[in-house]
Amino acid sequence: MIHPVFNVFDTPDMQLDTQIMPSRMSSLMAEDYTIVPPSDMDMSFRLDAVDSIYRMAYELELGSGSAWTAIRLMDTFYAKTTNATWQLHTPMIGAVCLDIAGKCVAYDENACGHPQTVVYMHHLLCHRPDDDLEKFRQFFQYVEQTVLNTLGFEVLIPTPDEYLSECSRWFDCNNAARGSPPRPEPEIKAARMTSYITAAITYSPQSMDFTAMEIGGFASYVATTQNRAAPQSYAIDPPTLKGLWSMVAWTKGLHLFKVLMAFIEDISQTKPNSSISRIYPEEHAFWVAHKTWKT
Repeated sequence: MIHPVFNVFDTPDMQLDTQIMPSRMSSLMAEDYTIVPPSDMDMSFRLDAVDSIYRMAYELELGSGSAWTAIRLMDTFYAKTTNATWQLHTPMIGAVCLDIAGKCVAYDENACGHPQTVVYMHHLLCHRPDDDLEKFRQFFQYVEQTVLNTLGFEVLIPTPDEYLSECSRWFDCNNAARGSPPRPEPEIKAARMTSYITAAITYSPQSMDFTAMEIGGFASYVATTQNRAAPQSYAIDPPTLKGLWSMVAWTKGLHLFKVLMAFIEDISQTKPNSSISRIYPEEHAFWVAHKTWKT
């Protein structure tokens, strides 16, 4: 079951200022949603699938937007499917969702859809060398068809990256066109920390309780705290980004901080060599060192 994002236009204290915010914001918010997971969902399977999705997205150079989309599609699929046996195939569902997401999000020199990508996923997911590649291809195609049919082919969904790219210039360092001037180091660090916090929250099944806007707004606010405390020669918080932050209720922000800290505590104990720790080593080390912070 999927719940659409709350209608901010009807919420007195969370108005979208159309004179400040980009016009595309309203269309993003109209497609944003939260998810009610099935009660029998095995969260340990989900954790492994999410970790695998981030690893594949990193190694295939698909970007954080593709990883987010894949995880959201995977969660939505499990919320919609009535066949409980699909939980036994969570790794494959995750890989298929990333392949779908890559075709939609990381369209520039995208590896998804290429035959060698399926070979890569076969090697990663199948631990026995005698596993038949052709059978894997056939099952992969069958699962893709099943996922797309279950989702009603609705796979173009908002990502935190899209909100942040609309509302800040510094986050574009992750998706900038070739030839764009390099961003100053403080902006690059803020962008990486924002991506890390977004990914960390996505690892948690509680991420389903929040929209892409709420997660992206919270992550960027926390990531830029140090910059805002000691302003640089350029503003890292333009009016559009402040507008995004104002649209995230403080109760949501508090809940998201608790989700973040619970994840850091759990992942540092149960999966110290997780994909997120390898993709974002400095950011992960920072939060692990501060995992005893209290809200």
